[in-house]
Amino acid sequence: MKKKISITDVAKETGLSVTTVSQILNGKGERFSEKSRKRVLAAKKALGYEPDFFARGLVGKRGNSIGVVIPDIMNPFFASFVVSVEKAAIPQGLFPQIFSINGFHENVDYFIRQFLGGTQRGLILAAPEAS
Repeated sequence: MKKKISITDVAKETGLSVTTVSQILNGKGERFSEKSRKRVLAAKKALGYEPDFFARGLVGKRGNSIGVVIPDIMNPFFASFVVSVEKAAIPQGLFPQIFSINGFHENVDYFIRQFLGGTQRGLILAAPEAS
């Protein structure tokens, strides 16, 4: 299995600090020379570095995941609903975490507490039935 290239690998390749590389890759490197910025971008491309969006979410108070609680993943309506959520969220850098209740409706409160008490950006709760 191929080793995942890290920001540390890019820093070693360029001879710059991890902090400098991070700032340049995150668009906050205006204070660094054009030469340094070009070195970082060239090393990123040469090494095939791709940012880890899950790790990026851990840096701040809120992550980049959103919770999606649905009644039943086997129901074609909710399966289609999940696909639509993914199509809208992923291009925005958000990653849905899907939980299917599957008849255990008493767990809905638990899911809500877990999501809202964690690092998720939010929660989409699909009602199991009309009330």
